[in-house]
Amino acid sequence: MKIKLLSILLLCCLTVVGFAQSLSGEYKNDGRSTGSYYTNIKWDVSYNFEEKNGNFYIKFFNPKISVPNYSRYHDEFKKEYSLADLGLSQWPNARQLPFAMSVKANVSDGYNNYEVTASCNADFTCGDNYIVSKANVKNVTLQNFRVTGVTYFRANLGGEPSVDNILKNKRQSANATSNSNTLATSSTSTMSNGVATSSDANRATNSVSNPTSSTQQTQSSGGRTTAQNSNANQPWTRTQVDEYLERGAASRRAQEQVIQQKTAVVTNVIDAVGNYFADKAEQKRLASERALYAEIAADDAKIARQRAENDQKKQFRTNRTALVNSFNGGKVPLSSQKVEVDELYYFCFSFDHAAIDSPNMTMYVSNVFPITRYSDGTWPFTTTLLDNIARANNGAKVELSGFYTSQENAEQKRQEFIQGINDLSLKQETLTYKGNTSNKVVSTNNKEESKYGKTINLEASKKVQNQLPKEIKPSTKGEKESNTGGKYGKTIKID
Repeated sequence: MKIKLLSILLLCCLTVVGFAQSLSGEYKNDGRSTGSYYTNIKWDVSYNFEEKNGNFYIKFFNPKISVPNYSRYHDEFKKEYSLADLGLSQWPNARQLPFAMSVKANVSDGYNNYEVTASCNADFTCGDNYIVSKANVKNVTLQNFRVTGVTYFRANLGGEPSVDNILKNKRQSANATSNSNTLATSSTSTMSNGVATSSDANRATNSVSNPTSSTQQTQSSGGRTTAQNSNANQPWTRTQVDEYLERGAASRRAQEQVIQQKTAVVTNVIDAVGNYFADKAEQKRLASERALYAEIAADDAKIARQRAENDQKKQFRTNRTALVNSFNGGKVPLSSQKVEVDELYYFCFSFDHAAIDSPNMTMYVSNVFPITRYSDGTWPFTTTLLDNIARANNGAKVELSGFYTSQENAEQKRQEFIQGINDLSLKQETLTYKGNTSNKVVSTNNKEESKYGKTINLEASKKVQNQLPKEIKPSTKGEKESNTGGKYGKTIKID
């Protein structure tokens, strides 16, 4: 991986762009492709990291493809050629473009590792590729991200038309050479026959120059005159020799013409067959490219859908967690805490924590309920209260919201929570709890004492009497009570 010297830090519209870098590598065809192709290609793509709308992305751009000179060209007939085989100094690569290019990269933020598939469309444009939400990582900035490796590369590559044309011409030239050799062989055989005939002609010529017999003229009985050879060895005249040689030359010309016609037919058939298979190979290659592009497009669509689903789940989890954290964490005060009132108000809610990122999450919300102070001045334990609520609602695990010192304030907060549920389009169901009002308290608030001393409620005193240590138990000895009740009511004496 090489880092370009020129880099830009851009802050615009909530988007932060990191330093531009580049990835490069070499792809070797695995031999399963059909049609023609280069066995080795080199690829290069630039990228940078971006922070946008609370998420981290990697963006790829400027993809390139090149063909090294040591690559070989695999044609549709499964033969491979080097540059020297075709008499070329370098490989043509006008057709070698990054159609539907994909790179699967391993990305690290220094704490966590991610696998990101970056895809470029047929027009060589690449989109933003989601890495992670900023809310899900801590102490991570844009500068922490880096690419640690590349898992695979692929692109919709095929043959090079100019190289295919060179190979086609090479095949046609080879066929023409083969046909010429066949014609030369046939001509040699014909000329051999012609030499034998010429020997006869030479013999006839010699006979003309050295005649040994004469021609006799005879008259037929019908008055018609004919010329006949008196014997088989009668010498040929010059005219006969010329006619004989002309007939041989005409025969050879006719044979050559037939051979040329047959050669033309064979050449046309070979060209037609070659073109047929070349067209079939090209069609197969194009079909393979279309199938590969469709596969890449399907993979890209699947990745896009999965990325959208993951983004949606992350958004669900973030928003719902924020709502819950704004209202949960309620507790019942300890006895040591100073609380001015003897009755507090709460509401509670419950949900399936495993479904917090589900589109169909349901939130259960209770009514507002009171919790009163015990007569001894203490409050119920928070865990006891939660257990009581769970028993009343089939064991539901609830979150407590409160405390609130008035029912009106608690109801207002409950309505705010319900509004938050509606804003997030969650389903809402009801929980029910009546609260704890069984033990009305003896007020522990400090009230102004009368000028006659502290007044004690006897009924309450009797309830707590047995709970007090013996040395401070109220005594009834020496108690005097007026039959009429006295001006100031009933009094007791404490030893």
